Amino acid sequence: MTKTALAPTPINKRIIGLDVLRGVALFGILVVNMSQFFQISEFANKPISMIPDEQGVWAIWGFVYTLFDTKFFTVFSFLFGLSFALQWQRAETSNRISFPKIYRRRLLFLALFGIIHGVFFYSADVLFMYAVAGLILFWCRKKDAGKLMRGGFIILLIIVLWNHILETSFAGFSFLKLIVSLLIILLPLLFASKLKPTKFIILGICLLIIPIMLFQLPNNINLDEHEEFNEKLNMVQQYNTLNRSEIEIDGNIYDFPPDISLTKEVLFGNTSAPTFKYLSYTSGSFEIATLTRISEFKTILFFGFILYIWRSLGIFLIAAGLVKWGILQYEMRPLWKKYAFIGLSVGLSLSLVATLLKYNSYNGPHFSNIYADFFHDISSYILALGISALVMIWSNTKILNAIRIKLSEVGKMALTNYLGQSFIMSIVANGYGFGLHSKLSLLTQLSLAIIVFVIMAFLSSLWIKYFKMGPLEWIWRCLTYSKLLSLKK
Repeated sequence: MTKTALAPTPINKRIIGLDVLRGVALFGILVVNMSQFFQISEFANKPISMIPDEQGVWAIWGFVYTLFDTKFFTVFSFLFGLSFALQWQRAETSNRISFPKIYRRRLLFLALFGIIHGVFFYSADVLFMYAVAGLILFWCRKKDAGKLMRGGFIILLIIVLWNHILETSFAGFSFLKLIVSLLIILLPLLFASKLKPTKFIILGICLLIIPIMLFQLPNNINLDEHEEFNEKLNMVQQYNTLNRSEIEIDGNIYDFPPDISLTKEVLFGNTSAPTFKYLSYTSGSFEIATLTRISEFKTILFFGFILYIWRSLGIFLIAAGLVKWGILQYEMRPLWKKYAFIGLSVGLSLSLVATLLKYNSYNGPHFSNIYADFFHDISSYILALGISALVMIWSNTKILNAIRIKLSEVGKMALTNYLGQSFIMSIVANGYGFGLHSKLSLLTQLSLAIIVFVIMAFLSSLWIKYFKMGPLEWIWRCLTYSKLLSLKK
């Protein structure tokens, strides 16, 4: 067979269900990210409002925490893994040349988009981490479906354990305990690799619970989450009384914003200014806010390399394994229904339990706080599976067809919309724009997320009538293939 040059996937070869799912995921991500745009990270995604005497804070937090938090980020990661695997599959079946080179270049420019996003718009970027995880995934592309899925599942088990260790403060932790915990999980799974997938997953989750139960007994755990929560509530009251035109730095009062040299000393040196981040977003210049975002982005990257990149890799491996297994074939629809039922019923139940446990831990010393994040993590994967399967089923029906079409148009421009919603929110929130940071209630933030998403869906629909792809998708592809591609239909 003659080899051909690698080229972009034609628009008519796209899987519509995946575009619909991308649109759904982008909405869920925006709902969660709203809190991080309008509140500093210490307060974000918690039942904390900057608006005095706001009503319904706990209800809105519970709604978002149960149904959105982490779930749609997981779906978005799953979609990237599917996309990467589909690229391999198409390249291999068409016997195209230069795929490794094109794939690496694609990841390079994805990482560049991520850095731009993290520095200028939203510090908790995921694109850079996807690029790194995607490169590791590429090295595993020759593995069969079973090995990919088992490997991804084992990585996720380790990440859940590691995240649990990071989130939970307890005395007497040592790396010896961590190693023993990993052995408890890994050794039985390696010997049980021939088990059917369902039994393998159940065994893995049961094994994960054992080290958590053994090494985190009540008398060894610091149950201080409610104290930290109350401290944050007191910080909110303090911030609400701040004079935004001045700031205390090392006990001295300066005009805000301070000069750039002092700003860099605060952000990257050893100077103490506890309210600097808050003021930089509420009333700082573009330069001040950007420098603050860079300092946050560096921290995010640090945790990315010890946690988030590996989490993404685990999801990518499972997604790639499912593609090799043929999960996207229409003949698999009965399995989609099974996944949708199990994912939604089990995932939602566990998520509700996690929300209740988290509520208890915020409101008093309660042993449940050591399990809240664990149940939340596990429920996020299972519920993301249910959401993905349900959307794939829906995308093959005519139910709410107009909404489905609009979501697919948003999904076709996923990169443009992901970065676009961050651009809009950074302008609306930050002091160099409309300056609404810390001025919106949680209900208003949720309402604004819906409004912005609807507007972007309308603009996406308008754009896609005349063009083959979104503007950033076009730039990405031109850079990837090192040539000017046609954009107009």
